Amino acid sequence: AEGVSGTVHERSHADDRLERNHYLATRSGGAPAHDGHGGSVTRTARAGAQLATAAFQDVRAAEAAGWKSSLTTLGCFQDPERGGMGVHYVNDALLDDTVDIRRPEALVYELGRGGRVTGLVAHEYIVPLEAWHRSSPPRLFGVAFHRHSSLPLYVLHAWLWKDNVRGDLEDWNPAV
Repeated sequence: AEGVSGTVHERSHADDRLERNHYLATRSGGAPAHDGHGGSVTRTARAGAQLATAAFQDVRAAEAAGWKSSLTTLGCFQDPERGGMGVHYVNDALLDDTVDIRRPEALVYELGRGGRVTGLVAHEYIVPLEAWHRSSPPRLFGVAFHRHSSLPLYVLHAWLWKDNVRGDLEDWNPAV
């Protein structure tokens, strides 16, 4: 499952079908399969990503491994209509053109009522635009990343630790 220079070696028949559906949808003039994002993560990919980050359910372990809270700079993303994104802990050392399901650039935590982290809920995979030198966006889980609305980044959320009724790869989660 290790990614090398923007490619990911973790593939399955389900991923191939998702990629084919994306290709067919965009060729036929329809919206890409992930618009509105939806989409899902295969059980194999989910298990690999979860095993690699299980220790980071304890936010102190994530901090010790290099992930830093963006709460003071970016806040906790909430939208009354769409839900939340949680608090992102970003590992600057991973911000490059490599995509690896086991090493997300950001770990996303949910905050409880008292403002304390209650648990790891998602991964966010991030590739800076300046690091990506290909004509199409990076891909993971059979889905193309999308451009962040205001930052120079390609991003893809993966709700691996908390169910999202809108889809595993949706940005916002109504349950957060």
